[in-house]
Amino acid sequence: MSQAIVIHGRYADQQFTPDEPLPTIEGRADLVVYPQAGTRPSIFDLFGKAPSLRSREEIEEQLREDRNEWGDS
Repeated sequence: MSQAIVIHGRYADQQFTPDEPLPTIEGRADLVVYPQAGTRPSIFDLFGKAPSLRSREEIEEQLREDRNEWGDS
């Protein structure tokens, strides 16, 4: 039997998010969760989810348009 590889991360909303890159090997895996009392919700959970994601360029273009409307160059 070879040495086990431990991948640290976070398990929330039925999803595992690794803190480090995942290994390129494959094999049997176990997910062990250590429950924490009073975990803080994500800021994204508090404000909801965006209906669609925008690129940096799209956001900058909107800001330019808004500033032009306000007369603020």
